[in-house]
Amino acid sequence: MASEGEKKKLLTKAPPTVDLEKTICIEWFRLIAFISLASLFIAANIFSKKFVFFPDDEDEDGSRRSLLSSALRGATGEVRRRLGGSFVMFGQEHPYVHMEDTQIFKTFGLPHTCSFIDYNPAKEIGAILLPFFSFPMTIFLILAHYRNQLVYANDPESKEAKDLYWYSRVTTYFTVAVIQLTHLWFVNDPEETYPKAFGFVGHYIPYALFQTSLAVIAIMQVKYDIIVRQIPFGVSPALARFYVVYLIFLTVVYQAVVVAVLIDKPIIDARNGGWEMTVFKILVKAYALASMLVPIACSIWTIKRSGDTNSFKMSIQ
Repeated sequence: MASEGEKKKLLTKAPPTVDLEKTICIEWFRLIAFISLASLFIAANIFSKKFVFFPDDEDEDGSRRSLLSSALRGATGEVRRRLGGSFVMFGQEHPYVHMEDTQIFKTFGLPHTCSFIDYNPAKEIGAILLPFFSFPMTIFLILAHYRNQLVYANDPESKEAKDLYWYSRVTTYFTVAVIQLTHLWFVNDPEETYPKAFGFVGHYIPYALFQTSLAVIAIMQVKYDIIVRQIPFGVSPALARFYVVYLIFLTVVYQAVVVAVLIDKPIIDARNGGWEMTVFKILVKAYALASMLVPIACSIWTIKRSGDTNSFKMSIQ
């Protein structure tokens, strides 16, 4: 039998260290997040057009005509059915809605991304899919920050590496918080007032912050790509820097135009139609392209072509 001293020695001996090391391309997290976000918008759009809004028909010349006009000219079966005013889903009766009667349409004079997510069942689908965007994107942001810190530690004399590290250090708090609070966009119904909700402003603030965060994230990634010389599609550093300036300018202009409408001092008012409607639509599409669609393409390129990976180690001691 072992002596008392030998027993104590065995009990106090440290267990062997166990290591787990993984090597991944963290762009996968950003790509998964963006694909989930795109799926959210697409699903909400489909459900809203099918179950929420009255349909618009087109004349032979491609112009839109109202539901009433369609009915008078010989409505289709779909239009006739919706003239009944409601449908039943999950045992609940849902009234159809005229797009022009929504708070967003009254405010901006045209449908917005939010228009297709504000009503059930599209709202429920959007809320279910939202975590598949917010959590992968948060993981990406945290890992990207440590990656940026490592880039700076590897070359402390580089001004660009230092700028990237401090940009990441400051903005990561903002982007993580905003991404994790995006669900407030769903909580605050733009059609409701306090105490049920905080009206359209309470609905739009988390959405505007979410939009801004996408631009902030895209700028961070471009800065990183320039430093490590892995700019997607072989784009030159000069053009990549121009993209950063363009995205900052577009974000400021877009948000200024929207805020001006909200405080009833519009710079561009799409409700007037004409060139103002055209400019507003261009701004919306340009922002979606620059802050979401371009990053998706860049993520795919980085994963397939760059070979940019990071190793992470966890130990039990």
